[in-house]
Amino acid sequence: MQARLLPDLPDSLLAEIALRDMACWPHLAATSRAMHSLVLSIRLSLTATDGDALRLGALPPPTIDLIATRRLGALPNLLSLTLRSLPLTPAFFHGVPQLCPRLASLDLRGCTRLTDRCVRGLARLPRLEALDLTFCTGVSYASVVFLRRQCATLREIRRQPEWFDGQYETPWGEVHTYYADGSFDFGRSIESRGWIAQMVDHGTHLENRLVYVDVADSSELGERGSAYNGRIGVLLRQDDEGHVLVVQDSLQPEPPAYFPTLGVEATPEVGHSKRIQQRSPRTSTFSRLLVSCMRTLPLDDHASRLAPASLFEALAAFCERMSAAELPDFEQKARDSMSRRRRTCDFTQDWLCYSSDSDSSDGSE
Repeated sequence: MQARLLPDLPDSLLAEIALRDMACWPHLAATSRAMHSLVLSIRLSLTATDGDALRLGALPPPTIDLIATRRLGALPNLLSLTLRSLPLTPAFFHGVPQLCPRLASLDLRGCTRLTDRCVRGLARLPRLEALDLTFCTGVSYASVVFLRRQCATLREIRRQPEWFDGQYETPWGEVHTYYADGSFDFGRSIESRGWIAQMVDHGTHLENRLVYVDVADSSELGERGSAYNGRIGVLLRQDDEGHVLVVQDSLQPEPPAYFPTLGVEATPEVGHSKRIQQRSPRTSTFSRLLVSCMRTLPLDDHASRLAPASLFEALAAFCERMSAAELPDFEQKARDSMSRRRRTCDFTQDWLCYSSDSDSSDGSE
């Protein structure tokens, strides 16, 4: 879009402007001040395959902060802002409430430099209704607790892709419910409630790490459960609408390094699980995996995307105990587990399916 054409656009077209990269922002700045007040929504999303994104990534973060701040300063009536996969720093978010006082929707998906301090500063946005923090690996669930208590207007905090919301019918008879903010309830007596501490998109599948709030007090699991908390995770891939393949390692809390290549015999039917062995051609080591195909059901309505009050308060109390150093920092354990797994995984990615047995009747995440 060329700068000389912008002043001639109808006002209605300025309600939402999609900018491919930061280089387009000067074109917006070339419009008249009167037209700036008509801009209600801006979407700026970068991917690693974009040449412009790579050039932008070479800029020091303070420069990016300065560019973004100057552009937003000219848009006082902005209602919706999407800034995906940008290396923005706390300095930028400190000024957002003053620059965008009417902002209601903020999408920061994939902004991995974000911290809890950045996010908590957004509580000063008086009209914030929706916040997307999906794949913001530096933001903990404690920020969700803070924002839900400080922002009266907030209707949704998202920490996972939309398709992940819902109820998962497991082959062993449990129903696992995931809410938009990453909280979950598995409907069982122990290792039932908690939140997704880390989630990474590998392109073909997701990988996560879970923190449970009902493991440390479990006499059945004892020290083993507490030591594993924050390290437990699975791999997930959405196959067809309503079906999700879930892979977990039977021998250790972390999931396998990557999603296995499943033949017809190793792929379970919907509502069933299969146990498989895989052998690495490089190291000749074996991995024993549980592969489950789960049917998923959407949450009832938009309001149900927020964790119910009883679940939220249980998670909030657990976060407060971690902050008071009464409990280990399971969030940090989740980050360390994810980072260590990436460093030590077998990058051959050519593991061979060795064998599979009959459908499994039980399992857990």
